[in-house]
Amino acid sequence: DFETAEVIYIEYSVDSGAWTRLVNYSGNGPAASTLLYEDKNLDGVGDGLVITTTFTTFTYSIPVTGSTLQIRFVISINSAEDFAFDNIEITGTH
Repeated sequence: DFETAEVIYIEYSVDSGAWTRLVNYSGNGPAASTLLYEDKNLDGVGDGLVITTTFTTFTYSIPVTGSTLQIRFVISINSAEDFAFDNIEITGTH
């Protein structure tokens, strides 16, 4: 159960540049019974697909090019929550 203030987000940096937020996952209400949602507009409130125990594929595009790519996961949880990441895949185009 996630509150709005609890978030997981993914950022990227290309060629050691500034970190850019790619996606948020957050709750959508103040109650501790809130599920975790994809935050499609990055406003801190879950408004996309709900995250469940069913494996779901999420696809995001990084709209820049460069020689190196760094990805980081930032997790801010204020109580005992269970979550996991599985099968993270990064592909590029030529």
